[in-house]
Amino acid sequence: MIAGNRLGGRYRLLHPLGEGAMGIVWEAEHIATSRRVAVKVLRVPSPSHRYRLCREARLCGAIAHRNVVEVHDASETDAGEAYLAMQLLHGETLADRLCRKRRLEQPEAARIGRDIARALAAAHAKNIIHRDLKPSNVFLHQEPGTEGFVVKVLDFGVAKDLNADDTLVTERNGVVGTPAYMSPEQLASPHDVDARTDVYSLGVVLFEMLTGVRPVYPLELKEGHSLRLRPTPRVSDYVMNVDAELDDLVAYCLEQDRQQRIAKTTAVADRLDLYLALRACTAPRVTESWPPREARRATRDWPPPEPRITQSWNGREGASWIPETLPSRPDGSTAAAMVRSQAASTNAAATSMRWGPQTLNVLGGLMSLILVAVMVGDRMARPAPMPAKAERGIASVTAELAALQRPKCLDDPTVGDESRSAEKAQGTTPKKK
Repeated sequence: MIAGNRLGGRYRLLHPLGEGAMGIVWEAEHIATSRRVAVKVLRVPSPSHRYRLCREARLCGAIAHRNVVEVHDASETDAGEAYLAMQLLHGETLADRLCRKRRLEQPEAARIGRDIARALAAAHAKNIIHRDLKPSNVFLHQEPGTEGFVVKVLDFGVAKDLNADDTLVTERNGVVGTPAYMSPEQLASPHDVDARTDVYSLGVVLFEMLTGVRPVYPLELKEGHSLRLRPTPRVSDYVMNVDAELDDLVAYCLEQDRQQRIAKTTAVADRLDLYLALRACTAPRVTESWPPREARRATRDWPPPEPRITQSWNGREGASWIPETLPSRPDGSTAAAMVRSQAASTNAAATSMRWGPQTLNVLGGLMSLILVAVMVGDRMARPAPMPAKAERGIASVTAELAALQRPKCLDDPTVGDESRSAEKAQGTTPKKK
């Protein structure tokens, strides 16, 4: 196969998209409608591969779910080689994303796991078991014109239809599926499977998305092809701060005894959907940050509001921009004419209202002057208070005068005569001043 070849006269090959163990996927164009599709052709034509390709087309067409890849056509080339025309997907596989990011955040892993569970539930409703669920068979499709991705489950080539007698095995030691993602009962017998087999594979995918590694395989092959069970790991053993709901859910999916395992993928989808809803309700809301306010006034792009009717319409004060094409009134006149008539009748009132602020300013100034004059006059009429220091001085002098003793000469006149007679006896006379 080379670019430009035509398949059955319907599709023209453009370029290869990828290849697997069984076939090669090309991007092709429908010749009649110019629709772009993905065409899978067999690498090595063989009866078993041809049977798997035809069954994949039949089973995918029977499921018809949003999370399952859509099959458009299945036919043969002119040389008798079978091909399959499917929906052209844009994006990457889950295996590519895990290789790029190693492990996913819990909400993203829960969302992908929920959509995978929904796709498996739609298949189980038709009694179809996938039997080969793994990250490389999950595609994260980016639809044009939308945000986010849509999970698409691929490759139903080894799926088992419980309504039919299906004995398909692969050439790989008679094992159907990928051993790292197979349940213990599937490894023991590829035909003894049911919906719980896909639940176990989904648990392995969830474990790998949350931890970045696959869980330790629960079965150990001993000599003589005997199997020995190993303890089932938990996500919390590898990742800190994992949600307890997710940890328990993955542990129930990885139960080695399928009697203890979750029975339906619808229950897994509901639990994951509830987890996402509760997380959305309890997650902190991110408030939008306002842009920094500019110092200057921003120009407005919207039209100016209608002018007030208190403004004159003689072409002054910016009131002449009202158009004449405003909505008409019931009497035939326009709203602009009505506004102008009302403005003309109230022109005098508008003029008087414009002097209101100036009058208030003058009255406010006069009241301020009167208040200052009253305060100054009251202060001048009040007597000056005596200093506290002078009051304390007068009181102290009065107390000292009261404490002095009255002279005895003032009370007994003979006191002075005795002193003068003593002076005469001594022959001295008192000097006159």
